[in-house]
Amino acid sequence: EALFNRISRGETPINVKIYLIASAQDRNVRKLYEKLRRKGETLSSSFKASLGLELRKASEEEVLEAITHGLLGESKPITMLESDLSFLTPIGYVKRPKITGEGIFIGEDIDYGTLVFYDFEKHLTKHMVIIGPTGRGKTTLLYTIAKRVIEQYDVPIWILDLRGEFIGLSKTMGISVVDPEKTPINLMLPWFTSPRLRARQLIDLIKSLTDLEPTEEYILYMSILKSYERTQQPNLETLIRVIQEEKSSSSELELKFYTLLTKIEQLNSRVFLGSSYSDVFSIVKKPVIFALYKLPEEYRKIYALAILQILTNYMLTLTPTNKLRHLVLIDEAWRLTDTKSGSKIIRSLIKEGRGYGLAVALASQDITDFPKDVLDNAGTVIVFGSNSKDYIESIARYMKLNEDEKERMTWLKTGEALIRITGDPRPIWVKIIPESMEAQSIVSKAENR
Repeated sequence: EALFNRISRGETPINVKIYLIASAQDRNVRKLYEKLRRKGETLSSSFKASLGLELRKASEEEVLEAITHGLLGESKPITMLESDLSFLTPIGYVKRPKITGEGIFIGEDIDYGTLVFYDFEKHLTKHMVIIGPTGRGKTTLLYTIAKRVIEQYDVPIWILDLRGEFIGLSKTMGISVVDPEKTPINLMLPWFTSPRLRARQLIDLIKSLTDLEPTEEYILYMSILKSYERTQQPNLETLIRVIQEEKSSSSELELKFYTLLTKIEQLNSRVFLGSSYSDVFSIVKKPVIFALYKLPEEYRKIYALAILQILTNYMLTLTPTNKLRHLVLIDEAWRLTDTKSGSKIIRSLIKEGRGYGLAVALASQDITDFPKDVLDNAGTVIVFGSNSKDYIESIARYMKLNEDEKERMTWLKTGEALIRITGDPRPIWVKIIPESMEAQSIVSKAENR
């Protein structure tokens, strides 16, 4: 009926034959065939992902008809209306995903041999997710991005160094290193937001370390607010004293107060007692490496999430912009997203910072380490290969890879990756051209603490 109505309004049925031609050049016949095969696979994947159309390999007769401009008339045409034709004709697959020569140099296109650059200024959604098993090159890529962003863009960059692998940048690029043991963070300061909102943020921090029952959460929230009423610059010791005072006046909830105090006192370290606004202002506007590997394991996560909360609050005090203002690099992101509250803090950083010029590059070993809304807010996903079937299947489900692309993922070498940019279904197979990383001997000491 819909088709009849369109014809009644004047649209004319026409016969159409569509030929898609992939071309390549190489003196070696085997290599030429392989290039054509890959282009054909990518072409099929592009049409399937973008238009839902299935392509097939042409028969010998159809090839002859194509090169004789249809004089043979052997294949059957498709009948469609005029307005449908415009939907199919402007695909222009011969153009790859638009990669300009601007931005930071990433590597070389495996299929075309062209150089691949990534321009943070170009993309509205600037966040990047990097996924790959141990030893495939994701940390090296993060290191490379960090070094080249510092050289290319005049913006602050924060690197959360959980394992001591980025400290070499302090020598090669002169980046300041923040030693958390010498630069403590007072978790109780409001940090560019209201006391009530900071109280909620502090609860999320504590819940990323330990579970809180609803009653404990309520007691903690009210105690934090009372701490703000008591002094302009409260710290965890102030909070503990308030909880102890409330405990003595409520015999019915004495056990709840006791268990809550036990949980809070896990954080009662000098690492989380000091600092002031001026201390943070001195580092928020310049490239910094946070040497988190120097902290005991149980404190690394809290310190990292706390500084990300502070950065989120700070960015929200600025005017909205599409320009790149700040870049955060986080390797081994699963260490921060392994709890509901930790994941919430990362999601807030990505969602809230998006409109204020904040870009976040997250790397982890598996795509399941990231909440779906983090992946959906990433403008670019970079995936390294693996021989693991489960790994490939989880990647394929999210990125909608076809069977040929899944097979190719298993054959990627170390340092080779698939890049996909939001809004463009066409993959780019890239050989990463990395920066050399400075060898460090301090990591083993930090990890064995």
